[in-house]
Amino acid sequence: MKNFLIISISLLLASCAEKPLSFKKVGFEAVPETQTLNTEAFKRQFIQNCSHISKRLKTTHHPIFATPEKWNELCSKVSNKTPLNVFIQNNFDVYEVVSKKEGLFTGYYAPYFEGSLTKTDEYQIPIRQKPTDIYTLKMKSIDDENEDTSYIVRVNEKTKTIERYYERKDIQKSDAKPIVWLKSPVDAFFLQIQGSGFIKLENGQTFHVAYAGSNGHNYRAIGRYLIKRGYISKNDVTMESIRTFLENNPSKVPEIFNLNPRYIFFGKGDGHVKGSLNVPLQPESSLAVDPSYIPLGLPVFVKTSRNYDNHPLQKWMFAEDTGAAIKGGLRGDIYFGQGEQAGKFAGAQNASGKMYVIVPKE
Repeated sequence: MKNFLIISISLLLASCAEKPLSFKKVGFEAVPETQTLNTEAFKRQFIQNCSHISKRLKTTHHPIFATPEKWNELCSKVSNKTPLNVFIQNNFDVYEVVSKKEGLFTGYYAPYFEGSLTKTDEYQIPIRQKPTDIYTLKMKSIDDENEDTSYIVRVNEKTKTIERYYERKDIQKSDAKPIVWLKSPVDAFFLQIQGSGFIKLENGQTFHVAYAGSNGHNYRAIGRYLIKRGYISKNDVTMESIRTFLENNPSKVPEIFNLNPRYIFFGKGDGHVKGSLNVPLQPESSLAVDPSYIPLGLPVFVKTSRNYDNHPLQKWMFAEDTGAAIKGGLRGDIYFGQGEQAGKFAGAQNASGKMYVIVPKE
């Protein structure tokens, strides 16, 4: 009963909290890359995602995002007879996402690591599958206008109570079996941060591991701890600088990793990196967002820059993924693709910027 009381209080507080976000109507001149709306790549993604939007709309979303019926109506009208950019300009309005906090755009990618399907002297770090003793507890919200809330839990057989699932430091207590083994705990940790990756096996084949779930705990960035302790300066924090520190200080690795209680489970992938929308992600065209603010599937125009080479990044993307660290309406995580170069782009990415959305005309 105690656990349920705590959950109920949390839901009540959440329903009372206000979201500091608004949407400002602007013209298409604010997003000058309108010609790209007619490219085959954009059209393919738009048609692919259009039907998903109506299914992902929540009652908590801002009214400008319209209704599922309106989206279904517009999606059914997309054809080859009318150029897509003309169709969008005739049927949609542009809104700027306005927040009290400055917009932030980070990056992620799908890394390649060496590994083995069996444990060996060289490969001893497990990448775990989703356990069988994990459950999703769905709680009906106190506020009928809000969505149901889910919690990741387990059943304590001794006390016959429902408890939150194991934190990272205790994950070995679960029945999560390894799906593949890596050399380095640092590689394993960064694979979890990215959520998907490719493992180069000793026989020359490549094994794709895809996100299969989490232990439900909040994500905590270890970079903040490294800054606080003076291990890395704030201006020098990148994925590469964090990795270098960890590799040079192996004795500190367990303690630092356990600061982040969130743990990611993996399954065998099909070779296509997919996000929460379950569609293949496209480099610099797929964006992870906070789905409580931005509906998944939605076309989004991003104005920011690519930190790695100071290259302006102003283009249409699609909200196709989510992330534990992606919180807030004016927040995006750009997918940069697979491999080493994508990793350099993603690791350095940490830029301010603006975000615009297109929604059906009133």
